[in-house]
Amino acid sequence: MQDVDDPRARLDAYGAAYVRFAVTHPVHHRVMFSAELNSATAREGEKATNSDAFELLVETASAVVGPDGDALIAAVASWSLTHGLAMLILDKRIPAEYVATPEDVAKLAQQVIAQWRGPLS
Repeated sequence: MQDVDDPRARLDAYGAAYVRFAVTHPVHHRVMFSAELNSATAREGEKATNSDAFELLVETASAVVGPDGDALIAAVASWSLTHGLAMLILDKRIPAEYVATPEDVAKLAQQVIAQWRGPLS
């Protein structure tokens, strides 16, 4: 997604991809965020990957909010939104007709992100 020039569009694309991944690989997603797998038990390579992914999110958020904004807060807000949506879908809290296909999931994720960016901002 580095080929997406606009940082806001890139951040949104990361969010939609995050939700799609969670729904496509629900077991993997749940294991990644399981309380049993804390930083003490994670392998070094996994720790680096997690850190790299978060740094990429912060870097992109920084480009969105600019020098006067708080990139960390923007990154956490973006991640929280998409993680929450992913968990709602995985826990079957979103009606099935809205998430029946991967395309439906992507569309819902894009709409939720757009709502957050627009009327709810």
